[in-house]
Amino acid sequence: MLWVALSDASDRRIRPMAVPRVAEAVAGVLRSRIVNGELADGDLLPKQDDLMAEFGIARASLREVMRILETEGLVTVRRGNIGGAVVHAPDARGAAYQLGLVMQSHRVTLADVSTALLTLEPMCARLAAGREDRQQTVVPLLVALNERAQASLDANPAELARILGAWHRTLVENCGNHTMYLALAAVDQVWSYHVSGEADAAGVRNDQAAQASLRGHVEITRAIESGDGTTAEEFTRRHLEESRTAMRLVDPTITVNLTGPPTRNLGFRSIV
Repeated sequence: MLWVALSDASDRRIRPMAVPRVAEAVAGVLRSRIVNGELADGDLLPKQDDLMAEFGIARASLREVMRILETEGLVTVRRGNIGGAVVHAPDARGAAYQLGLVMQSHRVTLADVSTALLTLEPMCARLAAGREDRQQTVVPLLVALNERAQASLDANPAELARILGAWHRTLVENCGNHTMYLALAAVDQVWSYHVSGEADAAGVRNDQAAQASLRGHVEITRAIESGDGTTAEEFTRRHLEESRTAMRLVDPTITVNLTGPPTRNLGFRSIV
C-alpha cells in the first residue's frame, strides 16, 4: 500500500492509493490474450518457468494467476507428466454459469426462466426473417433440419428430440444478432441444466405431437424465408405456447440451483 499526500486549497490530508496485486495484473494480461484470440481455445499457456521469466514473478504469484483464470473458466490446469494450463475461449456456457449463480442468489424460479425463453425466441425469429442474407445463411440450415426431422419421425425418439432441439438452437444462433444469441443461449444453458434429457425423448414418442411440432417448424421456416418477420414472430410464439402444455413443472416456485446437484424431471420443452 502506498500513501500519498493529497491537498487542495482548504484541506491537506493523507489518503491511501491502492496498488493492483501482481497476480491480478498478470492475470489481466493473459485474460486479454485469451479474449482477443492471441491464445486460442485448446492452446496451452506457456510453461510456468517461461511465464515467471516473462512477468518477473514468483511461483506463488503464478499459482494465484492460475487460480484467478481457472475461477473465470478461462483455463484448466492439468497436473502430472502431461500437465499445463489449457486455454478455454469464453462461451455461452461460462456466461450461463455466472448468470445462473446470480439467478440463484435472486431466487429466480424455473417458471421465470421458461417465460424468458418463450418470450425471447420469437424475437429471434423476427430478426432472422429480417436478414438480407437469410437465403444463404439461416434458411438452408433450418430446411435441412426439417428434412432430417421428417426422415426421423419413425426412428429413435431420442434422435428426433435432438433434431427438433437443434432446430431451435440453429434459429437463435443464426438470427443475425450476436448479442441476442449469446444472451438467449446463456439462459437456455441454465434451463437445460435443470431438465431431464430423458424427458425430451419421451415427449416425442407421441407421433401426432411430433408431426405437429415439425409442421410448426416448417411454417416458421417459410415465414423466415419470405422475409415476413411479423408472421415468423407470431408463428414462433404460437408454436412455443402450444408446446408449453408439455411443460410439467412440479412446483412453479422451484428456483434455479447451480451449487447443488441438478434437479431432474421438473419440467421440459419436449415438443418443440
